[in-house]
Amino acid sequence: MPAERIGLVPFEVRKEPWNEYKIKDKEDVVLRGRFIVTKFVRIRDTEDPKRIGLQVGSTPIWVTYSPPGIRDKPSERLPPINEIKEEEKKNMEVEIVKEDWNIYRIPEDNRILRFRLIVARVFRVLGYFSSDEEPYYIVESTGLLEESKED
Repeated sequence: MPAERIGLVPFEVRKEPWNEYKIKDKEDVVLRGRFIVTKFVRIRDTEDPKRIGLQVGSTPIWVTYSPPGIRDKPSERLPPINEIKEEEKKNMEVEIVKEDWNIYRIPEDNRILRFRLIVARVFRVLGYFSSDEEPYYIVESTGLLEESKED
């Protein structure tokens, strides 16, 4: 859909909880994630002006806490994701501990938007450790969106 940006949409944050997962590494690693919405922009389909929607600006935040047995000296530099070779990545099993919905309210049309952060895959980049000695993990995630009128 070719879209035209109409304008910024004011919104209220009702809930932005931390989700929690377990990465099944040599020992269990706590993975916490939070989905932060930064803006909503109203858009219109340029081919069908009756079709109006929202574009979402967002940022996922991921943090880990691993037991001392799998931490190591920080790497001088962590490679950007696009420079990591497949043989340097290990696909990790992930268990959901707590996954909740973010809730936002758009006052101008009484809509409630619910987002749910979903972990798709987690990779450990072998041989690399962050500045706080944590193993270097890459989290691939997506989100679900539900919309409803406010009661």
